[in-house]
Amino acid sequence: MGQHRCTNSVAEKGAKRMNTLFNQPLKVVNAGLHSFADNIQHAGGSAIALNWQPPAQGDIDAGLDLASLLRHPLVENANQIAMTRYLEAQPMLVDVMLAKEAIPAMAEQKRILHSGPPIAWEEMCGPVKGAIIGAMLCEGWATSQQDAENQINAGEIDLAPCHHYHAVGPMAGIISPSMPLWVVENKTNGHRTFSNFNCVIIQRFVSAIPPLTSPRCKPGCWKDKNPFLFLTSLRQSP
Repeated sequence: MGQHRCTNSVAEKGAKRMNTLFNQPLKVVNAGLHSFADNIQHAGGSAIALNWQPPAQGDIDAGLDLASLLRHPLVENANQIAMTRYLEAQPMLVDVMLAKEAIPAMAEQKRILHSGPPIAWEEMCGPVKGAIIGAMLCEGWATSQQDAENQINAGEIDLAPCHHYHAVGPMAGIISPSMPLWVVENKTNGHRTFSNFNCVIIQRFVSAIPPLTSPRCKPGCWKDKNPFLFLTSLRQSP
């Protein structure tokens, strides 16, 4: 009987708590199927549907592997080293060079760098594809959009991430051999990195292909801007 009274007492306390919960306005945060939130909203309630999915797209093994890295000593130590280097860095603009001179790999073959991680041509978004085609036209590697695409599909153009070559670029991050680059040196450790010029006419991140037929985009178009005037000013500065 004592055990029965204890069970009833616990149940009564639980019921009181539930009654208290539902006696106040509810604000529901729904994680999962949006239909649950929809039903609450249709009933006059307040609900927010989180854009959530199981970790690793439901792959249990991958999810567990990912979880094992949380606060892992190796990861924490690497993060600390990265942050320390970031805080100690002393970047200084030291030069202006053509990409094929600053990055030797740019002179080895027809190679174009882009922002982001490695990605196949077929999976690139339209603006990045357009910027790559624009660079090929300006380099004189292709005579038309179709010619450029044919070369890419044939594997004649190497497409690689900027960060594989210590470089970055605005928007699509396109760097081709004839483009001038800023050369920035970290005075703390002598490490050099590169960035292209974020400027005007050159096709940085186009939204459509037709502008690439503009007379502005022609072989050697970067040379017309004489970016090395920056270099003269740079070297004359104290």
